[in-house]
Amino acid sequence: MFLSTLRTIAISAAATLLFAGSTFGQQNPREVFERARMLDESNQNLTEAIKLYGQVVSQANEQRALAARAQFRIGILYERLGRKAEAQRAFQTVVNQYADQSESVRRAQAKIVKSALPAKNNGALANAKSTNGFAIRQVWAGEGVDTEGSISADGRYLSFTDWDTGDLAVRDLAAGTNRRVTNKGTWAESDQFAEWSVFSPDGRQIAYAWYNQDGAYDLRIIARDGGRPRVLYRNDEVRHVQPEQWTSDGKSLLVRVALKSGPTQIAMLSVNDGSLRVLKSIAWALPEKMGLSPDGRFIAYQMPLDNSTKRDIFLLASDGTSETPLTNHAADDVFLGWSPDGRHILFASDRTGAMGVWKVGVAGGKPVGTPELIRRDVGRVWPLGFTAHGAYYFGVETGTVDVHLVSLDRATGRTVGSPVRVTERFAGSNTWPDFSPDGAFISYLSKRQTGPPFFQQIMTVQSLATGEARDLPTRLGYVTRARWSPDGHSLIVNARDQKNRQGLYRVDVKTGDSTTLVQAEPGAIVTSPRWSRDGQSFRYLYLDPPAKRMRLVERDVATGQESDVFSTTTLPPIQRLALSPSGDRIGFITHDLTARTTSLSVMSVPGGQVRALATTTFPATIMYGYDLLEWSRDGRFIYFVKKGEAAGQQVWRVVVDSGELTPIGLTITPFVLGIAVHPDGSRLAFAAGESKIEVWAMENFLPAAQNRNVSISRH
Repeated sequence: MFLSTLRTIAISAAATLLFAGSTFGQQNPREVFERARMLDESNQNLTEAIKLYGQVVSQANEQRALAARAQFRIGILYERLGRKAEAQRAFQTVVNQYADQSESVRRAQAKIVKSALPAKNNGALANAKSTNGFAIRQVWAGEGVDTEGSISADGRYLSFTDWDTGDLAVRDLAAGTNRRVTNKGTWAESDQFAEWSVFSPDGRQIAYAWYNQDGAYDLRIIARDGGRPRVLYRNDEVRHVQPEQWTSDGKSLLVRVALKSGPTQIAMLSVNDGSLRVLKSIAWALPEKMGLSPDGRFIAYQMPLDNSTKRDIFLLASDGTSETPLTNHAADDVFLGWSPDGRHILFASDRTGAMGVWKVGVAGGKPVGTPELIRRDVGRVWPLGFTAHGAYYFGVETGTVDVHLVSLDRATGRTVGSPVRVTERFAGSNTWPDFSPDGAFISYLSKRQTGPPFFQQIMTVQSLATGEARDLPTRLGYVTRARWSPDGHSLIVNARDQKNRQGLYRVDVKTGDSTTLVQAEPGAIVTSPRWSRDGQSFRYLYLDPPAKRMRLVERDVATGQESDVFSTTTLPPIQRLALSPSGDRIGFITHDLTARTTSLSVMSVPGGQVRALATTTFPATIMYGYDLLEWSRDGRFIYFVKKGEAAGQQVWRVVVDSGELTPIGLTITPFVLGIAVHPDGSRLAFAAGESKIEVWAMENFLPAAQNRNVSISRH
């Protein structure tokens, strides 16, 4: 799994994913409820009451009536605090997760009559309708939901990636069943996978990007019912090719292409012979979302603006002769799709504050009239396309993640007391914690910009003594971790800049200004930076997936000179890497599906000697993922996350020299994302939550005449 693992390290959350609610402690849920109720009824310390009610929701697994009541009270308290969006989400959770608690559901439904999304009633979808016939409904939720696909023109099928194997799959929305279309085998057998699939106009074929054995992408076509795929386009000079939409006659595909060196391209690809016709080359960034008008005359696409995290939408003539801005606005605008008759473009925008769905008229390749708001506050929208009858399908991220702190006994390493949430600011959006060298501050990242594929994470620095928080106005995206410099004046982060270039960047803690330290070559990955003790240099890992090569590189900050400390192409399939504070050892996790084991090992550099510290056998496993492997600042211990046979995930500590293993007494449900150890070993910070994606459909928001033409736009 080396190739897929390296890709996972490089790509953020997007694909990712957000998380929700953690479970801690062993207190009696009913006693905790009564403590919360006293604060609630006295109208004192409502924030603490919300925390306590949340603890009840997490712990009262067998007391569903109590949990539903607690969840409802969370909504009431958020209302009192004036946090309307969070109140609506709390009430919606009652309806979605406690359908068997009729009284709580009835009371919650009365509170969400104006909610942006409809509720489920006793397991069935309940349409939200307005007086003009507008309707919005949930069509898929639960395990395995993925949004890297499209809806078929008849609205029956949804293509997606089955990430259990990486295969292309199809969901029959009418029957509620999934079926794999490709059959590549397990991850142990193959590192390849499908992405970004799109149905042909007649729904019988699917075009998709395929990450191949060479660490690059080709474009393939396969029948909806399976069979042998046809490789339509493969080019050794191309690192990424992605289908966006078929032409209405099914003879060509609108694609975006990223060269290994050189510009990125908007192009048309012949389905007959695979010939490519480039319409526009863009020197510095990959155009994000695109769609072809039903008559094939114009292409709408979105692009990030220079020196900005905001995006605008542009209209390009399909012969490449002209181009016009569609949304020249200070807001962030995300292209969603063309209406079936081509008279409107659907887009998401935060111009009213939260991300909502809008439409604007289009004629002759130019905008017509004023954009019209269709639905407010839809959340993080992933476009899946129009059906021929004008229904629009989209994915929504509904999970949340929060950073927590728990005290540690420095002698034993075990937890003391219960974890507490670090902040109530932008609750549900905070992740990837790290401590300043003096231990006085904690940094974390907050996801606030919505809409794929680009998202911005605001870096925040917060005092542990006072709780005062300060946001750093950086313009970086896809940040996966921030590491403090030894002098505490800056952070080194793994991120992408405004030109979509992955690398390591230095962020000033006072100003938020960022400077480039290292930029990866196309197709390569730089990760896991560690400062030297004097801050004059740092070490990082340079990963080359096609060559299966890993380099440990040392870089002088002042001169920019680099030297290889270690290089290898013989490592086992690595799942997660963590460089020690001194930079002379690498901790890593291997995952062997054949032997059904996971192992935590340490490698000394530059010698390359490998020593196993811990091994587990399925169903227990050492977890691999973002920052689930963390060294203590003195290099004596490694903290890691282990999933046992029972529910939840445990944090363990291993003594690096002796291999002594100890659980620290912290069990987290349902998921943990990132851990950090205080410099003096007295506290552990971790981000935890749950990944949730749902698929929804909006109907009856276009004039009836627009629903006649059979034409579909994926984006």
